[in-house]
Amino acid sequence: MVVRLADMAGLIDPGIAVPVVVVLAVGFLGWVIVSDGRTVRLERLIRAFRDGRKEADDDA
Repeated sequence: MVVRLADMAGLIDPGIAVPVVVVLAVGFLGWVIVSDGRTVRLERLIRAFRDGRKEADDDA
């Protein structure tokens, strides 16, 4: 169905349409699954980066 729609629209090559849709769907599902814990990990990463910069400034 996706290939037929892409062929009718003439926007992209029908052979590329299916992999693009699959990659986008998997990426979206992964984002939804991971989004709950993402902010906590991002905060830890930012905190670790800031702590590392403070230690580097102390050494200088």
